[in-house]
Amino acid sequence: MKRLFFKALVLFYLVISGCIGGGSCEQFNIDSFEITSGMNIPKVTSVDCFENDSLRISLFYLNTENPDFLERYKTMSGYVSNYNMTRVAANGGLNLKGNFLLPKGLELACNSYFETSGMTKKGRYWKYLICEEEKLLIAEMVTK
Repeated sequence: MKRLFFKALVLFYLVISGCIGGGSCEQFNIDSFEITSGMNIPKVTSVDCFENDSLRISLFYLNTENPDFLERYKTMSGYVSNYNMTRVAANGGLNLKGNFLLPKGLELACNSYFETSGMTKKGRYWKYLICEEEKLLIAEMVTK
């Protein structure tokens, strides 16, 4: 009986620590960014994640044809203006703490980006960049 209880306790810990701590490129990752920033991440067509023990960068390719997206934002410009994001020039590249995490040669066809950033209650930095041309949301978060 003690053995069964111990196994159940270990399983519970692994599930909870995976949900809260790291997450993956799936729903837990999206949820953690939404909770951290207070911003909605609409339905996505695909997600790419890059992380180390202190930073996470996720590339969310947004499904702008989804009826929920169309109803709420209508366009990528609508999404950007809904969150009062600021335009920044693309000629300086991606201004991210974790640029080194991204694959070498990652090419994005962006004339400019829109960005917003903030700090969590625990003092952890987060940042969103939007590339309208690619229908891409780049999210970065300090995890430790």
